[in-house]
Amino acid sequence: MTRENPLAFLDIETTGLNPMLHDVLEVAYVIDDGNALLETHFALQIWEKNADAKALEINRYSERRDALFQIEISTMQAVKQLEGELKGAIIVGANPQFDIAFLRQFLWRHAHSEPTWHYRSIDLNTLAAGWVGDPLPMSTADIAAEFKVPLGDEQHTALADARWNQQAYQAIIESDPCGG
Repeated sequence: MTRENPLAFLDIETTGLNPMLHDVLEVAYVIDDGNALLETHFALQIWEKNADAKALEINRYSERRDALFQIEISTMQAVKQLEGELKGAIIVGANPQFDIAFLRQFLWRHAHSEPTWHYRSIDLNTLAAGWVGDPLPMSTADIAAEFKVPLGDEQHTALADARWNQQAYQAIIESDPCGG
């Protein structure tokens, strides 16, 4: 059954924490329209001199640089993909507002366009906490342990994290809310 609004399990890697100063480095999302899963993954050219060294260390940019060059696309191609593939989608992720802020700034900076995805998003950290009856958001490590969705060795790479978001969401909604 096709969903009216598909779910887009999204993750991005960036060159820092400020969407006004730093760049989107890598984007991945898994779209679930109710019938099938569609994966999209690409990298963007960055200005390394504007990057925060700690951010590049966390997402292992130096060791993954060659692999990222293999999936690099142009800015305008990225804009078209984001506008087309995410149209109407509900963004799902661990702290999706961080990713949305960067993508919103990216679209505005490069195409003067507004996002086409749904205005609501689903934060896995908050969803998981509510599911188990905790008033405070859970960490991804807590979600991994509670819902038995291992984080894996590729954590802090966009595609691995987008896939993890999809698996975590499934594990959460298929579990017994509040333990019974």
